[in-house]
Amino acid sequence: MKKRLFIIIACSLLTGVSFGQAGKYLSDKRQIKESITGFLNWYRLSEKDTTKKPYSILKGGYPDTTTKERIDKEGVEQYLNEFRKSGFVSESYINNFRDYFINIDKELAIRPKYKDLVKINGLDIDLVLLTFEPEAILDHISECRMTKCYVIYNKALVKLNISNHIDMLFILTKMNKRWLIDYVGHDATDQKSFFRQ
Repeated sequence: MKKRLFIIIACSLLTGVSFGQAGKYLSDKRQIKESITGFLNWYRLSEKDTTKKPYSILKGGYPDTTTKERIDKEGVEQYLNEFRKSGFVSESYINNFRDYFINIDKELAIRPKYKDLVKINGLDIDLVLLTFEPEAILDHISECRMTKCYVIYNKALVKLNISNHIDMLFILTKMNKRWLIDYVGHDATDQKSFFRQ
């Protein structure tokens, strides 16, 4: 009798723990999707804002043929501060974005001066979504669905399907009960490599 009672109590405790963890996972999953779609909606609205930004990411260069085009570090910091104020991204995201501009500036430093307007590698695409067609993502935010979501302690790896042709990856960190985005990229794991036969 005592043995049977012990087994019943143990099973009910284990079931309660597993249901509690499943409930926490579902809550995290909902919050994660809200963070991602909130960020995408914030970005869509900030890009549509036609008011002149008080900063510039570039300085020098065309039409001034006496200077080289370079990254304006103060302008970049103001740009990054807009992302920080959004409340959707982590400092890791900000630091990685800053490094992106630093690497572009290193390339610009070794380029010669040009008399004409010349394309700058890395600045010729949407900087946040890393695509030439951001509207293919931003116009379909309401249709997106999470196809994979892995949560380990305070980290999450998410695959977000935007359409039949767009899968994105997000890495998030939970800080102060909020899921903040560390990384945004494209998922190419289901596509065949160009070099494979």
